[in-house]
Amino acid sequence: MFRFKLQSVLDYREASEKVAILEFSAAKRCVEEANDLLAKIRQNREELLQKLNSLTGKTVASQEVSSLMEDIRYLTEREASQQKVCQETIAASELKRLALLEAMKGKKTIEIIKSKKEKEYKHLSNKRELKATDEQAVQRYEVNKP
Repeated sequence: MFRFKLQSVLDYREASEKVAILEFSAAKRCVEEANDLLAKIRQNREELLQKLNSLTGKTVASQEVSSLMEDIRYLTEREASQQKVCQETIAASELKRLALLEAMKGKKTIEIIKSKKEKEYKHLSNKRELKATDEQAVQRYEVNKP
């Protein structure tokens, strides 16, 4: 029976990989949420700009125009802030992706070692079995010798 001496290391690496996968998927979700929020902010700002443009040539209270301008300015600032958040979440996601790749490489390395050791064990096992059957055949021949 094959028993891998580094099985505990392999188990640890598999657990590390699972954790890294979960962390990366959470970071990816954060990036998507940040990008969705940025898209909504841009859409709101564009709607306000269109509303402001539609008011050109019409007689409108200056308070309404200043209110629209203030809202547009606020959304522009919020958009800039959200772009920074998006960049930070993308950077964090990239770090999680690199950690995941490292965990996958570590696990793969141990799996390759396990595979080689298992092949080596099977080869030695087959060799021992062949040797044992050869010895039995020689002993039978010696006993049944005329």
